Amino acid sequence: MAKDPTSLVEVERQIQLLRDAKVSKNKFLTVGIVSIVAGLLVAIGFSLDSFNIFTVLGALLAGAGVLNVIAAFWKPAYVARRIAHLESLAESMEEQSVSSSGGASGTERDVTLDGETRRCPYCAEDIQAAAIVCRYCGRDLRSKQGWSATTREQARLELQAPSNPENGFGTAALVVGLVGLFLPVPFVAPVIALILGFIGDYKVRTFRATNKGMAVAGTLLGVVGTLSWFIIIFYFFVL
Repeated sequence: MAKDPTSLVEVERQIQLLRDAKVSKNKFLTVGIVSIVAGLLVAIGFSLDSFNIFTVLGALLAGAGVLNVIAAFWKPAYVARRIAHLESLAESMEEQSVSSSGGASGTERDVTLDGETRRCPYCAEDIQAAAIVCRYCGRDLRSKQGWSATTREQARLELQAPSNPENGFGTAALVVGLVGLFLPVPFVAPVIALILGFIGDYKVRTFRATNKGMAVAGTLLGVVGTLSWFIIIFYFFVL
């Protein structure tokens, strides 16, 4: 069993990522069977004359197919068990958080929810439910894990709009991709833009960043820049 997260937001993040993965037995079986057949055809076809690199690649493709077939019989079940476990953990954490905040009084009370607002435990003013800093007294309302969520609904809100989005990679990908279009140095900037774009997109998909457009644009610029240098080199040095 994977290590359990200690924050309610992290629990909700893992649940959402597992659901978005859409792990299914049929998908693994289809990919596995196609890979095995294609790999064996390539390996056998190119090994009739002599053993070469295509034989190795075909064997590797067939091996990957076997691994997919094996995964088809245990991966979906593992993911289902993991989601059920995380759901139970989230409910337990939410109950503990709500009970601990509801059982205290005065400044010891963490959060009092009222629709989409809550009461600041320090100055008793009504603030937004997803707030991490009180706009009246300026006190930090985050938990020890660095998250403001005390209920699963708040945790989902924080996933949709993270308090401190890690948008640096997506922004850097766009900037480097634009520079790469005019920089007279082969491949360096476009490849860096590709790497930064992939990282930025991963941050978005894992609910840590919000600038998907910049990450995608930087990735596309990296692809365009890389292909352009291939064409230039082929035209001037190969033809």
